[in-house]
Amino acid sequence: MLKKLAFFFIALLLTSSFSHRGETITLEQAIKANQEQEVQKLIQLGENPNFWCHWEEMGLPVEGPILLWAIEKENLNLVQSLLEKGANPNSKNKHGTSALIKAAYRRNLELVQLLLKKGAHLKASNRDGTTALMAAAQAGSFELVVFFLKEGLDPKITNTNGLNTLHFAAGSHNLELVKLLILKGVSVQAKTRTGASLLAFAAGSTNSDMLPFFLQQGLDPHEPFDEGITLLMLAAGFGRIENVKLLLEKGVDHEAKDQAGLTARDYAEAAGHPEIVALLKTYHSP
Repeated sequence: MLKKLAFFFIALLLTSSFSHRGETITLEQAIKANQEQEVQKLIQLGENPNFWCHWEEMGLPVEGPILLWAIEKENLNLVQSLLEKGANPNSKNKHGTSALIKAAYRRNLELVQLLLKKGAHLKASNRDGTTALMAAAQAGSFELVVFFLKEGLDPKITNTNGLNTLHFAAGSHNLELVKLLILKGVSVQAKTRTGASLLAFAAGSTNSDMLPFFLQQGLDPHEPFDEGITLLMLAAGFGRIENVKLLLEKGVDHEAKDQAGLTARDYAEAAGHPEIVALLKTYHSP
């Protein structure tokens, strides 16, 4: 009789929510509160491992399967529990970003390997054709890019916007990664669908050696991009003052206007970079 009562009380615990400090909390509430341990308990108690949920990343609202939330948190134990309970390793959010691509953005090789072991598609891409290799390059992860290259992913293929893996790497901080991709045969002359060269991406890099490196490859800093946007405008908008100074030394026109009539100084002012605004305001061409 006592055993039956014990099993009865255990069964009562196996509900879709559990008590937290005297209150009942649902899976959605636990996720929104970033209570990872409680989420883990709810999954173990039988909650849906493919639950579609809402959360925030960098202050912005995000929605998708719970597996992607767990990957964003880089919670290996929770990801493993979800997969063991039946979570789809090829889960995608509404933008088509798969669990594998999400793990690549997080620069997490351990999660990538776990997902592949559980059946994640290596060549999956999101809605604009961005792959896990491209995501790893954007994140500046040399380790992950090497891993994906060994797995057979092609660094030369492009997404729907015409960006290849080198474009993504050029905007990262990792110059050694850029050099690796060039050694793998990715051309420095590659342009996007709108005609943007690799300089457009290097202009926003936090690595002050990135833009000089691509300029040394013979790329033209004076070439305008789509809608009349110049390289100087991009550097100013990104707030990269060293890049701005370098481009001014290269003779890039600081008074040039895009199709909307905006100058590099306008870009810096709109993005909140007063030092660059002051530099461009007082600058006089030699």
